[in-house]
Amino acid sequence: MKKYYPDGDIEDQLNFTGWNIAVLMTKVLEACGNDLSRQNIMKQATALKNVALPGLIPGITVNTSPDDYRLITSLRPQRFDGERWVPMSGTMAAQ
Repeated sequence: MKKYYPDGDIEDQLNFTGWNIAVLMTKVLEACGNDLSRQNIMKQATALKNVALPGLIPGITVNTSPDDYRLITSLRPQRFDGERWVPMSGTMAAQ
């Protein structure tokens, strides 16, 4: 984000979310190749498998299907140990 929006605050949730959405949309458009029709964009956007985004906790990935548009379906609880956030356990379903 610093490269394209150096004045942006990475801790601002809107900036952070926008950055992740832009990264995800780039992946969808790359998967489309030269076919940028609505049908192909939707096909690619609903076929995301294990896409890691730079703003997500390691182990949390984006997965979609034609029947399920939810981007994130798992959580990874963390706790603050006084200095940093540390995982409490593995991933769990976010349903």
